[in-house]
Amino acid sequence: MWFKVRASDSAFAERSKKHFTYDFRVALPPAEVFVAVTSPVEMGRWLPEIRAAKWVTAAPHGVSSIREVRLATIAVHEKVLIWEPAERFMFTVVRASVPILKRMVEDFRFEPVAGGAATRVRWTVAYQPRTLAMPLEPVLAPRFARMFEAASQRLTQIGAEGLRA
Repeated sequence: MWFKVRASDSAFAERSKKHFTYDFRVALPPAEVFVAVTSPVEMGRWLPEIRAAKWVTAAPHGVSSIREVRLATIAVHEKVLIWEPAERFMFTVVRASVPILKRMVEDFRFEPVAGGAATRVRWTVAYQPRTLAMPLEPVLAPRFARMFEAASQRLTQIGAEGLRA
């Protein structure tokens, strides 16, 4: 069963009171890190709780495309808001399998460093829980924060391993 999540715009990541922000480097050029973040195949290498991921909409993918991501605890449909290869990728969650989210966006920004051989990634996860889920937030927020932190670390590690996609 799917539950509707209110689509958000790109400004929500900056104005949300509830968010996680990660700033780290990956030893790959920005274009390759963009592929790692957007490719359902590559996501499985760095997102610890992923069970499956696929594009719901047909290629080519870009703004308004829908990607389904199934994690151990929740499945979501993500609608792409910003698709700027090697620069920025942002999506809003529009459906979830568990009714805990009122709104959610993830914003990935890629900046070349080391002459373009590496990438600084700034990843913001902004959310607003549903009213009924607010009592669970003290338990859920740290769990999801650990998952995102582990994902950041694993994404850093793929720089040494390279991409498969």
